This record gives sequence, C-alpha cells and structure tokens, in this order.
Amino acid sequence: MIRSNRLLISGILLISMGLLSCIKDLNPENPENSVSFENLQIAENFNFETTAEKSFSITAFDNLNSPIQAVRFDIYTAHPDSGGVLMTSGGTNSEGVFSGKYLCLTTWKRL
Repeated sequence: MIRSNRLLISGILLISMGLLSCIKDLNPENPENSVSFENLQIAENFNFETTAEKSFSITAFDNLNSPIQAVRFDIYTAHPDSGGVLMTSGGTNSEGVFSGKYLCLTTWKRL
C-alpha cells in the first residue's frame, strides 16, 4: 500500500512539473528600435558574396631538391575514410608545380 501511494505521488509530481514548467509568454517583448526589412540601410561597399575563388600551388621535390614532374595529387576536404570529399586532383608540371583554383566559402580562415 505504501509503495502504491509513493508511486501515485511521484506520478502526480512528475505530471505537475511537466505542465507547470512550460508556460507560454503571452506578451513577448518587442524591441523598441526594430527595423523592418524595407527600411534596412546597407553600406554601399558591403560585399554580399559568400564564396571566393582561391588560388593555390603545390610543389614536389625529390631528395636532391630537384622538381619532380607528373606527381599526381588528390585533394580532399578530409581523410576519405572519415567521409572526406574530393575537391580537386591533378599532376605537377615539368617544374614540379601543381597550380589550381578552388571555390570556397569566404568564412574559411585557412584552406
């Protein structure tokens, strides 16, 4: 009998806490200085672009510091075993240089 009373009281407390903890605010505060979309003032020099094309180069040398021709590069966003996606691939030229461009987000700090 005592166990069923405790269970009943615990159930009532849980239901009460669930109902009382979620109270909707009926009067949300509106900021006094709210600006509508039509009245936004954007600076003339504001850059709306979210992507930028970045140039990069990779140089391959042998142990004697001589350039190596036709070295293949595959560049991924992460290790392929971790779900990395191929960004670009290519090979070095006669001077051992592979140059490319990649379209990336402007929020990236490093590539």
